[in-house]
Amino acid sequence: MQSYQPCVSDAVDDFRLFEGMLKHFHPQAIAEAEHLAASVVDCEEADAETVWNVLWNKPLFANARVAVSLGWLDKLAPEMVGAWRVWGADPEVFRITKTGPGVRRDAFTVRGSIAIDLVDRHRIPLHRLHRIQGAAAMLRKRAQSSSRPFRGFSREPLSTLVPSLQRELGVGWGPVTVLHLLTDFGLAVKPDIHLVSTIADFDLWSGARSEGTLSVEDTIEINAVVDRLGAALFDPYGPRQRRYLDKVLMEISRLLHA
Repeated sequence: MQSYQPCVSDAVDDFRLFEGMLKHFHPQAIAEAEHLAASVVDCEEADAETVWNVLWNKPLFANARVAVSLGWLDKLAPEMVGAWRVWGADPEVFRITKTGPGVRRDAFTVRGSIAIDLVDRHRIPLHRLHRIQGAAAMLRKRAQSSSRPFRGFSREPLSTLVPSLQRELGVGWGPVTVLHLLTDFGLAVKPDIHLVSTIADFDLWSGARSEGTLSVEDTIEINAVVDRLGAALFDPYGPRQRRYLDKVLMEISRLLHA
């Protein structure tokens, strides 16, 4: 049986058509895509605090409505400067421990003055805060051995980088959330339901459309497909172009399925 071979040249035409429609009818979407592309962080040169600014908020967006996630982000952001040094480091200050199955609040124990105060004030789901704590622990460990804790990521294939980061970041960091992190460094696209829907509509992807059913291998293959499209669209094609493509593909889905 012959394997599925997407036609990238047809997808290029589709992309240019819908990109043009966005420019005409939704110019703010293109402006945001351009802003995100210009704001890509260089993982090779980013220090720990710069990495943290990109890293900490990603668990807030996993399987949640964007408006709700942004509300959580607004509450937490003023308290997150330097938080990677504190979260999970000293149980008398901040420690969230998973003590039971599932993601209900009673599956976690909160200790430490800062943790108890933050949890009481914001009422953000504990499983999300626990994942942020895992990110802080990962960053502390990396910062001990390098002032540039993500140096080398741009040279590592996603097929090894994504599973490796999942192990380092800990419980709850699925492949889509890890790829969301890498998107802000211009190293990947996030295969959320919108992007996956667009590449399926472009006949570039014949697999599942729901991010909840995607395997690690699926997410890597989706990134490879998008990179083939990007290389056909842009010369040169690199981190900024990849970040632009990620956002525009998401917006095309909203345009097609409004």
